[in-house]
Amino acid sequence: MIYGSVCSGIEAASVAWEPLGWQPAWFAEIEPFPSAVLA
Repeated sequence: MIYGSVCSGIEAASVAWEPLGWQPAWFAEIEPFPSAVLA
C-alpha cells in the first residue's frame, strides 16, 4: 500500500505500518523541525 500523510507530526502511523509493507508517497508538515526530519 502506498499512502500520503497530511498530519505528519511524529509520524507514528508510518512506523506502525512499515512492517506491513506500507510505504509513504509523501508527507505534509508545516513546522520547520519535523519537516527537516522527514526530508
